[in-house]
Amino acid sequence: MDPVQFNTHTKSPGWVPLKKLFLESKDEFLRLHADQRFSEKHLIGAAMWKWLCEASKLSPELREQGEEIHFRRKKEKGGLPLWRLVFKATLRNTPEIDALFVGPRLGPTPRYARLAEAGVLPASPEDFEPATSVGEPRVAPAEVVVPAPRYPARDEWVLDDVGNEWLYVYTLKRELDNFASAGIEPLLKVGQTRQHYTQRMAAQIGSTSSHSPFVCLLAYRVRDAQQLETAVHKVLKVQDRHVRDAPGIEWFQITPEALHQLVQVVAGMALR
Repeated sequence: MDPVQFNTHTKSPGWVPLKKLFLESKDEFLRLHADQRFSEKHLIGAAMWKWLCEASKLSPELREQGEEIHFRRKKEKGGLPLWRLVFKATLRNTPEIDALFVGPRLGPTPRYARLAEAGVLPASPEDFEPATSVGEPRVAPAEVVVPAPRYPARDEWVLDDVGNEWLYVYTLKRELDNFASAGIEPLLKVGQTRQHYTQRMAAQIGSTSSHSPFVCLLAYRVRDAQQLETAVHKVLKVQDRHVRDAPGIEWFQITPEALHQLVQVVAGMALR
């Protein structure tokens, strides 16, 4: 393994031009392959790469860079060619590309496929993208328990009377509507904060564009929110509920009721 290539694919000289080429060529590729269906997501990228090569849309140098193998820490053991990493970063899990995919899913259902299976596709890609995560600044102790006027939780629970940190759970109203009408388990964001949870949500959601309102479902006042969050995340990942293709790392596919029961079990006490 070449250490220079280890986990440095975004620093490759071919990264930016390949991303541009994939995005610019998407519409033409889709027109030519509109009637074709693929059993695995990576096969769509392979077909597009083959077409780009055969259509002479690549310079010899860019093609060579695209076929170099790059390794990502804690990801694919054998590494992936740069073109495949670019495809995953640009086109995979977009509605147009997902429309070519008909194979059985492995692991959590991609956002588009979840809705497609139930026949409740949104009008545009932005309508099913969860919020992105942003870093949380450290706050002074005096600021921790001050609530913001927006995003009050439907249910607040106390795990520790002297605690001033929060584990919080929110989602999009659209996710709840899909759950009520089609039985699709909603995507829930499970996070923690040293601030009041309404302040944290306002900071996160303020940087996110969405066509559906955000709804805070559950909030738990605790002494060590990070410890509780870590434990809950681990259990949800063991249950294969982590949605890996969602922006951010804290989205899980589970009902609010099941998540509330899990928090009680992990916390080891009845909630008040």
